[in-house]
Amino acid sequence: MRDLLRGHAALRKGRWSENNCMYFLTICLEKENFGLDAKEIFNSSLSILINLESESCIRFHAIIHMPDHLHLLIELENHAELSESIRLYKGRMTPILRGKKLKMVSFTAD
Repeated sequence: MRDLLRGHAALRKGRWSENNCMYFLTICLEKENFGLDAKEIFNSSLSILINLESESCIRFHAIIHMPDHLHLLIELENHAELSESIRLYKGRMTPILRGKKLKMVSFTAD
């Protein structure tokens, strides 16, 4: 039986970043945590996405906040890498979520 990649390596296998392409992202909270739909968190998330857009990393098209996950529709700009754009977003959201005892753990991209 073939040895399959697990964890982050499996998520990254076969993924590439391409400018001017749309990416539908799902970012989840740690298991059994809720609170992403709080107005304060939504406003912070929106502000971070607008800042990333002004830094010419992404073009932000849509966001949907659910209690335990969120969906983003973004377009990469100026040779931005998908992984780097997600790292910037999650890194800026971390202190806000930490204050609410929440943690983002995973994302998927289509």
